[in-house]
Amino acid sequence: MSSHHTGAKLEDLIKDTIELLTTGKQELETVYSIHSELRALSHYFDNFKREFDYIFKLRTNLSKISEFKEIKEIEEKFINLSKSFNLLCEEIDYVINNFFSRQNFLSLILLHTDDFLRILKNAYINNNTLIKNIDELENILREMRDLKYPSLSTRRGEKEENIIKEFSDALYNIHVKCIDLKKFLDKIIDYIRNLSEIKAKINNERAFEISKFLKSIEGEKIWIHQIISQLTGIRSIAGDLKTQEVTFRITGKSKKDQMEDLTLSIDELLIRYPPFEPIHDEVDGIIGGNVWFILTKNTKFYSSGAFIPSGEIVVKGTYEQLLDGIRLLEVETINLLHQNQEIKLAIKIEPPHNLRAKSYFVWIKYGSKKLYNELMNKLKDRKVKGTSIRDTFEELQREYEQLLSRQGRKAYRVNDLGYVWYCKRGLAMSTDPFDLACPFVHYCYIGKTIKEKSQWRKSCPNWLYRRRLFPKVFIESERRTSSRNLNYDNPVGVFIPVYGHGITVIEYYKGAQWYMPSVVSIGNIVRAEFEKPIIKELPSTNVVGFSLPLSLIRALISELIDENIKPKSEVLMIIRNDKISVKVTLDKLMLSKFLLYKLTGRGYFQLNLLQAGKKTIMDKALQELERLQCNEAEMNDFLDFLIDVLGHTLAHLFYSFISTTLEIEPTNLSYLYLVDRNADKLTILVFENSPYGVIDLPGHVQSRFQTYQNMLARFLEFVIKFLNDHEKDIFNYKKDNLIKISAKSQSKSRNIPVSLNEIAMKLEKEWYIPLVKSNIVMDIPTFTFFLILSDVPEKLASEYGVSKEKEEEMMEWLERQLESIVRDYTGIIHCIDGCTACVMLDQGCFSAVTQNLTTSRKLVEWILKVLTGWETIYGRGGKLIDPILGLARKEVFILSPYIDDEGFEALKKVASRGVKVTILTREESIESYGSGLRKHGIEVCPVKERHDKLIIIDDELIIETTQNLSNLNSINSFKIIRNPDKASSLKSQLLNKYKNQ
Repeated sequence: MSSHHTGAKLEDLIKDTIELLTTGKQELETVYSIHSELRALSHYFDNFKREFDYIFKLRTNLSKISEFKEIKEIEEKFINLSKSFNLLCEEIDYVINNFFSRQNFLSLILLHTDDFLRILKNAYINNNTLIKNIDELENILREMRDLKYPSLSTRRGEKEENIIKEFSDALYNIHVKCIDLKKFLDKIIDYIRNLSEIKAKINNERAFEISKFLKSIEGEKIWIHQIISQLTGIRSIAGDLKTQEVTFRITGKSKKDQMEDLTLSIDELLIRYPPFEPIHDEVDGIIGGNVWFILTKNTKFYSSGAFIPSGEIVVKGTYEQLLDGIRLLEVETINLLHQNQEIKLAIKIEPPHNLRAKSYFVWIKYGSKKLYNELMNKLKDRKVKGTSIRDTFEELQREYEQLLSRQGRKAYRVNDLGYVWYCKRGLAMSTDPFDLACPFVHYCYIGKTIKEKSQWRKSCPNWLYRRRLFPKVFIESERRTSSRNLNYDNPVGVFIPVYGHGITVIEYYKGAQWYMPSVVSIGNIVRAEFEKPIIKELPSTNVVGFSLPLSLIRALISELIDENIKPKSEVLMIIRNDKISVKVTLDKLMLSKFLLYKLTGRGYFQLNLLQAGKKTIMDKALQELERLQCNEAEMNDFLDFLIDVLGHTLAHLFYSFISTTLEIEPTNLSYLYLVDRNADKLTILVFENSPYGVIDLPGHVQSRFQTYQNMLARFLEFVIKFLNDHEKDIFNYKKDNLIKISAKSQSKSRNIPVSLNEIAMKLEKEWYIPLVKSNIVMDIPTFTFFLILSDVPEKLASEYGVSKEKEEEMMEWLERQLESIVRDYTGIIHCIDGCTACVMLDQGCFSAVTQNLTTSRKLVEWILKVLTGWETIYGRGGKLIDPILGLARKEVFILSPYIDDEGFEALKKVASRGVKVTILTREESIESYGSGLRKHGIEVCPVKERHDKLIIIDDELIIETTQNLSNLNSINSFKIIRNPDKASSLKSQLLNKYKNQ
């Protein structure tokens, strides 16, 4: 083709393309809208299916109430409901898998518009049928409640009532989601109909001819949306590189004082300027005078100024309403000193029903009427006196210092509302510098019990005389993706490298959480759940990671927590005089973590447990343990919890490793983990925190490590060494510190009549060790907060017999020094199972305040050492053999002198997957099972006088074991070694020796 001819033709084609754009812009915008809605549908429907999984579980409980005649009718209706649901799933899954998830979505939707519309109409019909089925079920349940409950006064009747109520509530939730789905399908169908009308006016085939021609010129594939983007700059479906941004406006008293608007990514906004936390920028001479709010399900707002929440989800903000949340567009802060505003929040803390704990409110006050009035009065005088605003604040500061000095208090900056007065029990705080007494004493459940001569002069002793910085607010999130488009590379032992381009990740910012201030480093946990989650979409990002066989992980952890299996890995707890004085086994540490997780409602309601007292905590732990030991469902929950803990911790470590080794800022990356029981995978992923994958993370990995296998090998080597070194550092730090303070600890402080060492030993022996013996292991911050809630400083002051005048002074001194006494003078290790120097994150965790329970340094260390041959595991073959053999993709070679029926079934199972199986065993076993094994394609070779056992998998893994393929209920040792050269050589030696005998 001549260049002149090509140029002329290209010119004509470009002209045609521009003409197409002029008439087809609406079509492209419509297709873009369809793609966006389908993305939301994909994630919404995943949640929809999880709701149905839950109701299927509840149905099992309902079927047990056999004495009600309606149960049979419910079962029949439920069968119809299941059919409708399955049909709906087929239609929606087809749309997602065959349209949305395909890279050539644009061409598919344009060429198959009618088919797409037909499928969606079928889904719409099936959803309507499902709604009808739910209506029928709800009517039956309503009749049961109305007719049956009055006669159910027994305890059993109450239990049945709860079962029916729980099922009804879950059914109602499904009903609401079906109605939302109906509206959603209506919207997409309208888009498709509009697209069909536009298509009738446009020659789409001509557009594809243009694409085909340009492909022939450039020699590579080009889609029509790329041509559109190149010629016009119009945003295309797969090419929008613009990150989701939010306009953030910090308001001043006047336009002159107004700061410039900031344009921030949603991540930057929620990290730098989270809701509820005063902004520490100075505006109008005030620090912390601005704040913004998002409405939550458990917060009531009270205001004395112009601020009244209007029912909008974001106060003074704009957002786009999505099906399952909002997309934040603009936020404007509230200036607390503007129009004399004080805002009070009452956040309801409502523990789950199973905790049997009372709900209560946490109170927060923002702003200061007194500061505003004092400032306004002085500013009026300023016009006469000619003083500056700086002089005005300096005058206010002097008066404020005089006020506090009269009460023996330390003065802080009067114009800094970023600090708070606070309740040491974590029930209230106030940014008002003049709140020297608790402003909520008449509302708080403790304040109500305080009696004085005048009820308006109440003063709560829990309100502290010093201020602290307003606590850091963390945003709780949930990250979701699908494993559909992930790629899996050749394994490194049991670890399978994972990578992917164009992966969709959705992050749901679901609430805010923080520690209330306390005299120690942590306090009461507050969690405010947003009315609607804020959604961040990464429609086409890139990921790297790895997966582990879930069945093997579950089996390993199951054997770890089985108290009958010994020996166990041990964890250092307390050292004294250079000697280890207390260790616990790893299973007991994991049990403690689970008990605390359960007893505190997933870690969010620690105050309810910690203030209950030592004996009550120990009693509750014992009751929970007894329930766990006799309840299979509870034990499965324990296993599931530990798998989540492992996934969460591995994700933290891999995220840190990728960020460090690739020299990528942590804020440009994020992580998640997936527990996929159907695919038998625990998958750890790190992804680019950009919507269209501008970093090319897989490419960076290959450039840095050459292969994904090298990346994983380096990661495992790094983590195991890092955790080993951290363990040594912990021990050496504590040992050296005890030596360092031993002389000092014998001296008495001027505030107390005993040595700090004596106090430390008392705290350790009387408070910490009894909890450990009751399977409650607390880290140092949690333990010290527990001591504060247990009034230990007050008890010690009283016990040591100081005068009444000195008792309060000693108590206050002990409160201030308590954490340092526990940390430095007791023998308690400062990192028992995780800290921010190892597996916990300062920033980026999706649930920052519960990391002490949802991550575990010791569990991940143990698992990695087991899976890489550093440590031997002891367990039952019945639990471990199947998942170990399940690792094989091509071949299994086994040396086992003995086989029984269970071993025979295990071999048949692995051979049925098409895996080549060879077994060396004694003549007696061959006589019993040889012909049966050969029928299933298993090669059998006789051996004599051998007692050793081993399994070789895919010429890579060697499992050294004491377990025969017999008596699988016995406890034996297993060691997993990755050594391809040794595995191949060992197999060849054994085959050469025995195959031709």
